[in-house]
Amino acid sequence: MEKDLFGSIVSVVKRDESKALLKLYVQNPQVELPLNKNGKIAVGEAVGTDGFLNIIKENEYTNRAYHGLVPLVSGEIAEDFTEYFAQSQQKPTVLALGVLVDKNGVKRSGGYMIQLMPDATEHEISKIEKAVANAQSVSQMLEKQMSLEEIVRTVTADENTLFLINDLSMEFRCDCSKERFADGLAAIGKNELDKIIQEDGKANTKCHFCGKEYDFSKEELEKIRDEANLV
Repeated sequence: MEKDLFGSIVSVVKRDESKALLKLYVQNPQVELPLNKNGKIAVGEAVGTDGFLNIIKENEYTNRAYHGLVPLVSGEIAEDFTEYFAQSQQKPTVLALGVLVDKNGVKRSGGYMIQLMPDATEHEISKIEKAVANAQSVSQMLEKQMSLEEIVRTVTADENTLFLINDLSMEFRCDCSKERFADGLAAIGKNELDKIIQEDGKANTKCHFCGKEYDFSKEELEKIRDEANLV
């Protein structure tokens, strides 16, 4: 991949009652993803390994954030997250993802993550390792329209699985607003804001996540500058 195609991928997830609100920004979205020898989309070839996976988890109770940073190992999402759990959290993890697409977009997508409990025995670990190794890929299981329960039993080789259902739905929603962009303009400082006012007499801002644009007139820019008491 050419150097000028490199860029960041930013995903933000927030929980709102029974929903997970997601917004995503891809700096260079115009990338052709070829199929690999197994017929899967070669995400790793597009992402590459010249970068890092940076996880920031905010604690709503303490208002503190946890940062985890690991080098990319393959560019494949599941493999890089597996490395993150192993290196940053010291948790042996099995993580697999799959997505089925056609000319209309995404048909089905899903995945599974297995983490060992502290009291896991060698027999249980070996049993799961063999089951995962013998299981089909997530994409293949989705193609066969297997349910999540069937997939879980397949990759754990355990028919006595206890299912705890969490009805958490996912929704793409951007929380941008003109007020937030006004705060961003105030943050650039008086000199830069004065320069925009004098040279352009207005400002046009665009949200990278949803593409919505917000226009600011000269009067609005002057109000932002004056109310922020910029020096």
